[in-house]
Amino acid sequence: MGVGVGRNAADGKLPLAAGQDIPSFRNRHQAQLRLGEHPSRARLEDWKAQGAETFAFEVLDTLAPKETQG
Repeated sequence: MGVGVGRNAADGKLPLAAGQDIPSFRNRHQAQLRLGEHPSRARLEDWKAQGAETFAFEVLDTLAPKETQG
């Protein structure tokens, strides 16, 4: 689990992401951008106009899941 940010070096936009599997989120996000199927039209247009090299994904923090008692 963790929190990450998709950094756009060209315009400084920093959309945050949080979830149980940050590496999978990053991979899905990048694949959606490459395929032109990202749910954020604004992000997709930035990707097309500014190029993939402008974007980077950075993990800000990771969290260990709580152990559950059975």
